Amino acid sequence: MVEFKAIGLVDIEDFHEPRQNNLSKRIVLNSRLNWLVENSMITKILPHTLPFFLDPSGGNGHAEDDDSSDASSNGEDMEDGFWPVYDRLEKLDLDKNIVNHKKLHEALVSSGKFYAGDATQIISDMVKAGKLKMVSFHSYRKVP
Repeated sequence: MVEFKAIGLVDIEDFHEPRQNNLSKRIVLNSRLNWLVENSMITKILPHTLPFFLDPSGGNGHAEDDDSSDASSNGEDMEDGFWPVYDRLEKLDLDKNIVNHKKLHEALVSSGKFYAGDATQIISDMVKAGKLKMVSFHSYRKVP
């Protein structure tokens, strides 16, 4: 954090974490660099983190405490990005309509809408929600 501050990339702020008595520190993109996150190419590369570049509190004063309705809409946005990728891969297996985990994960990340961790999470969420069924180790089928 100190090195980023030293080169002028970020500012360091003190803030209170939820349910904590002590101050913590966080880094925030230097306001002189806001043009960077306003660039449409950058926002395509970093779509999930953009709100935290502009407002590290996520609009509610607590960057780490994101229990707002935005979290559910982000989940819906992720699901909207998930299904076209899944459906495309499902069509490749004409007999069984089974999708391999590794291929699905790679396709989600390659779509530019998911980071690797997001791709892992959305697959897990779809299985937990009963929208995907694991039919064998790391292979899935859509639940009708």
